[in-house]
Amino acid sequence: MNNKVSLKKHLVLFLLLGCNTVAFSQLGTGISARKPALPTYSTPYVIPTVKDVKNIVDRIQQRVEKNSLFYLVDSINGQTISYSQPNKNAIYPQGAFYFIEWSYPNGVSLSACNDLYETTNDTTYFNYAIRFFDFTFKAMPYFRTMEENGLIRHHPYKKMIHMAALDHCGAIGAALKKSRKDIPTLDSGNG
Repeated sequence: MNNKVSLKKHLVLFLLLGCNTVAFSQLGTGISARKPALPTYSTPYVIPTVKDVKNIVDRIQQRVEKNSLFYLVDSINGQTISYSQPNKNAIYPQGAFYFIEWSYPNGVSLSACNDLYETTNDTTYFNYAIRFFDFTFKAMPYFRTMEENGLIRHHPYKKMIHMAALDHCGAIGAALKKSRKDIPTLDSGNG
């Protein structure tokens, strides 16, 4: 039985080598010399310029800024609310939740904002990251209090308050560190 398995292995290897030999022997004979068909794209494939990339990044940043509404409203009367008293009707304006949530995707985006600032010196990106974190640390205690009082169950800072996975702190924690590196802290001896 061992001989049959060995014979089969050798036969398969022989056939593979034979096929490769035939394929290589036909190089330059016209069979393999044809150019492969190039795919056609609806958008022409060109190497983008720095200006092209900046325009795309700016368009994305404008969309993010437009949807990152850093305030809360009362779902009953639509009025902007303060953080002085818990309000079970507190919500973010339509569509803002995912742009201000403590999450992995936002951490990646905020890290990109810091990198874009360092690359372009355009403070628009850096200022957005600072506004995001300033609002987060203002709103999170409010939502924690409301959660503790049983007024809400789901909110954008749930993963921040109840960290249970690396995705709850890794990317966004790195973005926080990047955006706050120039601000003195107590542990740096400067604050």
